[in-house]
Amino acid sequence: MYKQICYVLCILSIQGCMQQGFEVSMFKDDVEKPSYRGFAVEPVPISSPSSTQKTEKKDFLAFLATQIDQNLKPIQISVREGEKVYKNGEVLNFKIEPGEKSLQALTLFNVSSKGALQFLYPFSQDPILIKKFPYILGMRISPPYGEEHLVVVFCRDAATGLHRLLKSMQPALPNNEQIMNQLRQNKCQFGQYTFLTEK
Repeated sequence: MYKQICYVLCILSIQGCMQQGFEVSMFKDDVEKPSYRGFAVEPVPISSPSSTQKTEKKDFLAFLATQIDQNLKPIQISVREGEKVYKNGEVLNFKIEPGEKSLQALTLFNVSSKGALQFLYPFSQDPILIKKFPYILGMRISPPYGEEHLVVVFCRDAATGLHRLLKSMQPALPNNEQIMNQLRQNKCQFGQYTFLTEK
């Protein structure tokens, strides 16, 4: 059984909390797993994506795909439910492992079909370093539908600068230079998993 807790993503400031255009449902599985965290990816649709937004998404993901160290084994990402088109309300369980065990600092974010970025991991209560693998990410499907992209980053050291950047910019996508400026002194490996959703 899944226990669901809903909350609104916020950016903390001195004045308190400012509500963003995302709602996340977090749930945990009663079955014991090495590591588990679950989300419903629900960027609030403001309008249909423009051709510029589609180009930005395509270019952003293409750039991340080049940030793979050929000297390292690739990040392993699979879905327990198998590859298919996932429907509204379905829960996907992603199994995630680094190619190199020394890279334990995990960052997760999603890029939606509309090109909106949603930061997924870590939040303040989460461990920066993952000690047990595989890490299991549960994601419940919700609108908008289409081609979604889960992006996984494993680093040697905590990528706190990258976390701040992604949280502050979402749902917008950062540019290539902004990403790399936060990782220049770190050793990281990127991975992506593309999946399709429908109503």
